[in-house]
Amino acid sequence: MPPVKPTPKSPPRIIARVISLNICNSYDIREDEQNGFDGTILVMEIGADKQLYIRTKNGLLWVDAPKENLDKSNDVKVGLYTEGEYGNGDIESKTMIIRGPGEFDVFGFHIQGWRVGTESTIYIIEAEEVKVAIVPELTDKWDKKKQERIGEADVLLVWGEKIGAKKSRELIKNTGSNHLIVWSRGNEAVLTEYKDEFDLGADTGVVRLVKIEQQSLSESLEVLILNDH
Repeated sequence: MPPVKPTPKSPPRIIARVISLNICNSYDIREDEQNGFDGTILVMEIGADKQLYIRTKNGLLWVDAPKENLDKSNDVKVGLYTEGEYGNGDIESKTMIIRGPGEFDVFGFHIQGWRVGTESTIYIIEAEEVKVAIVPELTDKWDKKKQERIGEADVLLVWGEKIGAKKSRELIKNTGSNHLIVWSRGNEAVLTEYKDEFDLGADTGVVRLVKIEQQSLSESLEVLILNDH
């Protein structure tokens, strides 16, 4: 019998790694523009207006933007809403508005949305082969199909006020994700809850800006809290 050849190991999948930049007061896009976003896939930032932005080399996405502010912006390519009235595909002030379930390819973002609860929408945003799941709400009757879809994401972005630390831990366990980003919306109680649940130090894991770069994902659990101060 001829010797059995060992099965060659598959090369590690190169996707992304969330890198904390500590607490940053602002993000200078010119640095990434000058090098063509080399290695940078996307940036999540809490702006000076305390709003959440997601930026790639193709454009800027604003999450749950106040409509009056969105109308004044010339830079935002996509306005993404996680709750409220449904109605997709509206163009307002040269901005693509997405409010609810559906599948969209806009400005380099591939976006899929599924309803959860009565008014909320879970989204998966894909850019440069990296998937970020935006989870604003969880229900007691959790749909296994939605859980499987979320499990495809490389990074989970959750609304800390609505979900809470214990449910976030359950979500990590059920989806197998090692990268959790929590939007605290400046709520000190949310900060304390997540720090206690995940044993974060006083100044550990709280940032205004998160970069996702094209490197290997770490296999250990990584928790970051997006905060506006």
